[in-house]
Amino acid sequence: MNWALAANGSHAAASSQDGSDNAGWPASGAIDGLRDDTGWGAGHGWASKSGEPLPQWLEVNFGQERAVRRFVVITYQKDKSEETAGKLGVRNYTIEVRDKRNLNWKPLIAEVCEFPRKVRVHQLSKPVSTDRFRILVTEVAPLDGQARLLQLEAWGE
Repeated sequence: MNWALAANGSHAAASSQDGSDNAGWPASGAIDGLRDDTGWGAGHGWASKSGEPLPQWLEVNFGQERAVRRFVVITYQKDKSEETAGKLGVRNYTIEVRDKRNLNWKPLIAEVCEFPRKVRVHQLSKPVSTDRFRILVTEVAPLDGQARLLQLEAWGE
């Protein structure tokens, strides 16, 4: 079960979101269940606001405690085109979960890669229980400095 899906009751928020050129890349667009670029700029996918400095973050609130075993990060890439993850995708990030006791963010996964890939899967050795998580994007592909995600998923039982 993908607990991050809006259809499963989750909500998304972001440090910023782009809405330029009569298009829209809201935080909620990254939890709509679509893994490809269909609808990109028309409410599907998330892009940070142009010109905003990194890090940028996207948070998913489940609304209740959930046990998560796997996180999937799908960065922007337009299939069958030159708009690749290497030009427009997210490169480095940290996935953090909220510690309910002291309400701080606890780093869980640190991804550092030379060349962005469209899909990255992070399988945990044991489930983590949390009511929310976020991706903190620290580096993006060099084209324009914007963070772009097609989808952010959190899988559990």
